[in-house]
Amino acid sequence: MTRSDYLTFAVAVAVVLAAVVGVAAAVEVTSEDVPEETEVDSPTRVSVTLENLYADYEEWTLVASTQLEDARWNVTYYDQTGAVVDGKEVEGQNYNGIGISPDKDIARVVVEVDGTTPAVGGNYTYDGQNTFAVLRLSQDPANGGVEPPFQTWETVHYTQDSSEARQALDSAQAAIDDAKSSGVDVSEAERLFDNAVRAYQRGNFENAKDLADQAQTSAENAQNKSESESEQMQLILLGIGAIVAIALVGGGIYYYREQQKDQTRLR
Repeated sequence: MTRSDYLTFAVAVAVVLAAVVGVAAAVEVTSEDVPEETEVDSPTRVSVTLENLYADYEEWTLVASTQLEDARWNVTYYDQTGAVVDGKEVEGQNYNGIGISPDKDIARVVVEVDGTTPAVGGNYTYDGQNTFAVLRLSQDPANGGVEPPFQTWETVHYTQDSSEARQALDSAQAAIDDAKSSGVDVSEAERLFDNAVRAYQRGNFENAKDLADQAQTSAENAQNKSESESEQMQLILLGIGAIVAIALVGGGIYYYREQQKDQTRLR
C-alpha cells in the first residue's frame, strides 16, 4: 500500500468515526406522543421527552415552534432523580426556554404543546399527504445563534370531506388497477379518475367523490363485461366442441354400419 493509499484510508476512517460520533453526540428523544394525522380545527396535543442533553453543548437553550393554532406550551425540566428543577408555560407558536446547563442539574426535559390543527394551506395533494409541522426543536447555544432544528415532526391534517374524497379515490384506483391487471380497457375509468384527482386538488371534494365513484363503477363494469364475454366465449367453444364430438361419433357409427353391410354382401 502506497503512502497515498494510507492517507486515503486514514481519511475514510476519520469520516466514519466522525459520523459515528455525530450520531451518538446528539440530544436524544427518548419518548414521543405525536399523532400521525389529525382533523382540521380539532384539538391536538404533542409530548416529547429529551435526554442526553449535553452531547453537543455544555450550555444551551431549547427553542421550539409549532404550526398549531392557539398553541400553549408546558415545558418541564427534571434532574437525575426525577425531581422538577424548573418549568415554563408559554402561549403562542414559538417557545424560547430557560438555559440548560450542568450547574442547574437538568437531566431531562419534557415538552408538551396543545393547540388546534390548522387548515390546509394551498392546494390539496393526492399523490402525497398534506402535512404541517406540529413540532420543531432547535438548540440555541450560549454565545451562538439558533441552529437548524435537530428534530421535526410532521402530521397529516385533513377535513372529513377531504378524507371521504380520498377514500373514494383510493377505492377507484384499486378497481382500475385490478381491471388493468386483467387486460381490460379502462381508458374511460382513468379519464374520470384524472378528473376526480383534479377536483380533489382544488378542494372540490363533493365533485371529486362523485367522479371517483363513477370511475370505480366504470372500471368494475368493464371488468364484469370482459369476464362475461370470456364466459360466453368459453360456452361457445364448449358448444362447438360438443358438436364436433357428436359429428365424429355419428360418423363413426355410420362408417361401422356401412362396413357391416359390405361384409354381408360378400357372404
